[in-house]
Formats: sequence, structure tokens, C-alpha cells
Amino acid sequence: MLMRAIYPYEPPFKGCLKFVPNEQFLKIREENEFWFLVSSSDGKLGCVPYNYVQEDKDQDEHTTVSLAKRALTSIDKCDVHVVNKDEVSKVLRRLAKEPDENNHTLLSQPMSPVPHPKTSKGRNTIPSMFAVLIVHVSFTVVKVSG
Repeated sequence: MLMRAIYPYEPPFKGCLKFVPNEQFLKIREENEFWFLVSSSDGKLGCVPYNYVQEDKDQDEHTTVSLAKRALTSIDKCDVHVVNKDEVSKVLRRLAKEPDENNHTLLSQPMSPVPHPKTSKGRNTIPSMFAVLIVHVSFTVVKVSG
């Protein structure tokens, strides 16, 4: 699904995309109830807050295919850790109308974004693709997963 930015956004977290109003994205999946994993027009993958974007009124198939192809070429080069990258690649190949790794065309399968594998029931307000490390005063590191 094509999304369009409503407001400008300056990301506070690594892996989030900076954008300006009217910028277009390809929605790949929902990270949680507050964040979408998207691909920008130049193929860069990252998260955007759900309330800064809306569904683009013009769901142009050619644009969708083009953005999916750009994302596919950059997914292995991106500096963002993408959880369940194989499933994301599969969704992008389907949107780009390219064969999968078994040379099967994926057009007959549903084209909805892949759900995030670790959807939390709590209200996590940061993208779930990031691990948060908390360092205690005693310098003990505790890994908190979302």
C-alpha cells in the first residue's frame, strides 16, 4: 500500500526515516500499533510513525512496483536491522511482481503487508526492530526486548 506523509518528521531513533510533507512511501508491514516499516522513494527502509502518514489516495500499481523493486535492491545494503528479513523480501518480491527464490511468481498470493513476528500486547512506543539496552549504575547491562 502506498502511503503519503502528512507532516514533516525528524526521527529520534536510528532506523526511522526523516521526511517532509507529501513524501511517498511503500508500506511493508506494521511494526506495532504506532510504527510502520516502509520503503522511501529512493528504496531506503525504515520506520515512520503511523500518525504522520496516511494511505495515498492514488494507489498507482506502477509506483508500487517501482518502489518495491528499489527496496529489494537496497534491503541487503540497509543499515537498519530488519526483523524477519526473508518475509519482508518475499512481500517486496510479490509487490514488485518478481519470482521468489523458487522461481514461482507470487501474484496469486495476498498482497497485504507481512505482520511483525513479535507483535507485543503492551503499548511499545518505539519501533520493535530495535533492541534497547539499559545500563544500570553498577554497569550491569540488561537486555530489554519488545
